[in-house]
Amino acid sequence: MLTPILYDAVTLNNFGAIDSLNVLQRRHENHPEPRWTEQVYEEIEKGVKLGYSHCKRVIDQKLWFGEPAKLNHKEQIQFFQTLAALSDGTGKNKEEPTVTKNHGEAASILVAERHEGTFMTDDAAAYDFAKKRSETRKTNVIASIDLLREAVAMGELNNDKAVALATGIEEKGRFLRRIHSDKIRDPNYFSR
Repeated sequence: MLTPILYDAVTLNNFGAIDSLNVLQRRHENHPEPRWTEQVYEEIEKGVKLGYSHCKRVIDQKLWFGEPAKLNHKEQIQFFQTLAALSDGTGKNKEEPTVTKNHGEAASILVAERHEGTFMTDDAAAYDFAKKRSETRKTNVIASIDLLREAVAMGELNNDKAVALATGIEEKGRFLRRIHSDKIRDPNYFSR
């Protein structure tokens, strides 16, 4: 049975920056909604208002992403605990000191858990936190590299295209999880 895949703003913006949101759609179009949360939508909307073209590309695909999921009462209570766990105590993300909110990541993790679905992120702190939580919950955590590997395995992309997408994300000033950065130029890295 297919379950929802919840994207955070980092992942959506990564694929939006390289104008390749269609890769997410091809890979996950058969999965049920929700695909994003109100908090992720709000983050993307803020980027549109600031003039970020990658955010505009995401919003242009909002029909496919569907209605943003809302936190239920229990999740609203857990939201602030999750938010605190994603920060280093100063309210700032450990990976990106200029980012003061992890609302999209916190909400996406909780909604993915509710649906026993998958949380997709390239935010290192959110990935690590969600991966640790997934050990005791019926959820999965993936990053863009995992998606690209899956697309290669399914014949949707070849290795060279996966390399081009991953390097394109970094060339646009966006970030993948650090453990992948020095390996993404190797086409064989996507065939594992």
